[in-house]
Amino acid sequence: MENKGAVLTYHYRDTPNHLRPPMIARATELMKKYEFMAGKGHCIVEAKPPVLWNKGRASIYILRTAFGVDWHERVRIIYAGDDATDEDAIKVTNTVTISVETYLQS
Repeated sequence: MENKGAVLTYHYRDTPNHLRPPMIARATELMKKYEFMAGKGHCIVEAKPPVLWNKGRASIYILRTAFGVDWHERVRIIYAGDDATDEDAIKVTNTVTISVETYLQS
């Protein structure tokens, strides 16, 4: 188990393959029982609290805090991730970039 503050991650990387399915199912069941959203990644199950906060929103918050509300006009970013949980940030930052570029072309 890895305590990430508001998020808890259950790792099973070192677990033999034949033992994984029941462990994943049990971890997911417990997360849902306590009203967490269960997210899957590479050899992990992540328990996220039922709030509208994810890596995408965190990325935008950090960019706005560090570079201001007009960060997208002055800063280019590359977001690379190695897990399904990174997709929220990739989607949000890509959407912002596309929106800004579309706006500038019109």
